[in-house]
Amino acid sequence: MPFPNIDYCLVCEVARAEVGNKLMILGFYGLAPNVDIFVDDFTAPLNLTFVMGIAIVGAAVLGRRLPLHLSCAYACGSLH
Repeated sequence: MPFPNIDYCLVCEVARAEVGNKLMILGFYGLAPNVDIFVDDFTAPLNLTFVMGIAIVGAAVLGRRLPLHLSCAYACGSLH
């Protein structure tokens, strides 16, 4: 089965469910893929949450584990 289409991906520090089927988003960084996060101290923990809008097509997608690939790059674009 192919990976479902991702309609959007918000990058934030925390997202939590609220009353009335609403989502509280704290520390909003941006809408992927156009997100730049500058880290001063790589020894300190960094909390990131990804809120994705995925179209559910049939029940086969529900409960599936989907692969996710993250990469970190320097400001110049280099990965090393």
